[in-house]
Amino acid sequence: MFGEYPPLQRLKAAKLAGFSAVEWLFPYEIPLKSIGDELGRLDLSIVLINAALGDRAKGHIGIGAIPGCEQGFKDEFKRSLQYSRDLNIPNIHVMAGKVPQKSKLSSAAILDKFRNTFINNLRWAKEQIADSNITLLIEPLNCLDTPGYWLTDPNAAIEIIDELGEGFGLQLDFYHTRMNGLSVEKTLRECYSHIKHVQFSNVPGRHEPQHGEINCDYLFEVLKQLKYDAWIGCEYTPRHTTSEGLSWFDKHRESQSSRT
Repeated sequence: MFGEYPPLQRLKAAKLAGFSAVEWLFPYEIPLKSIGDELGRLDLSIVLINAALGDRAKGHIGIGAIPGCEQGFKDEFKRSLQYSRDLNIPNIHVMAGKVPQKSKLSSAAILDKFRNTFINNLRWAKEQIADSNITLLIEPLNCLDTPGYWLTDPNAAIEIIDELGEGFGLQLDFYHTRMNGLSVEKTLRECYSHIKHVQFSNVPGRHEPQHGEINCDYLFEVLKQLKYDAWIGCEYTPRHTTSEGLSWFDKHRESQSSRT
């Protein structure tokens, strides 16, 4: 959102639109002090960042589960942790990454190796956040937009969270859930106890909630029924300009209880 502005200026645009907090998935090209100064001036918070993607030239979309990338994961996570601590960001999404195309996705041995790598890296990351209130999030992505991504099943994510214990949570996106052929409402209800962060966009196109087959307003009400009290992130690409697509937000803009 607000991609019509340079990265740092998007903070002001979000504030003027009525948001009290934002996600900034990859802030790492902007100096910490510049971001911190702007957040303070605007009285705005960042609530989520992603651990860095890895080497895009190698096709990385996260490296948390990729064998052989353990040191790279640690180096990049330390940078994410520095941003999170210095900017008081409560959530870090740790991306698992893709199984290389040359690997056989059906091979249990390959998948187990990726799972073990992810578990070991997350266990190490947990040690790094031991003295903080930071939550590490893992998110199932959809297998159509991100073919080969290692983690696509919410239940598999929950198994990992249960194995690792405190400090972890499920990040659930309406869009990825529906693109994987699942009922968003059913998934929300079944996974609710593990969900620490929610994101939304609509299907098809990953646009604003008013454009598509998902009834986002209804799902927001489901979250209220479930007494969800964490943040909801607008993880969508506007069809035109960001401001033109914000009509859905009118009913939430003045609500003190709305966290978006």
